[in-house]
Amino acid sequence: EAGVSTVTVLEGVVAVSDQPDKNATSWRVRLTPDQQVSLSKAAGLGAVQAVRAANALSWRDHKLVYDGAPLEEVIADLNRYLDGEIRIGDPALAQVRVVAILEMQDRDAMIKAIESALSVKAARISKKVTLLFPAP
Repeated sequence: EAGVSTVTVLEGVVAVSDQPDKNATSWRVRLTPDQQVSLSKAAGLGAVQAVRAANALSWRDHKLVYDGAPLEEVIADLNRYLDGEIRIGDPALAQVRVVAILEMQDRDAMIKAIESALSVKAARISKKVTLLFPAP
């Protein structure tokens, strides 16, 4: 989501604040391993969430790991890393839960992996845009 930053802690302790403090003495949230918080200008700090930090940071190894994430979140991630845009063509698919390890490859290979894993059909509507629909 545009304008949102997410902090995920793999190891150590990280202090996060949505208020500038030149003395760095007033931190609003302290995160420990396997915790995450989002920060946006509009909403400030979100709630601290428990996560598998290794999964959240797997992009560094050219993999995206999902353990029950909604498809709309998976597609948002793919659109950050791949050339072109993937859209969900049927709103019923947005909340389908995804359990997968996706190797970050070329766009077509990623789309084929999603089609295979989730029983969806990809329809390329232009050179850069692909829509996902439930498989017939």
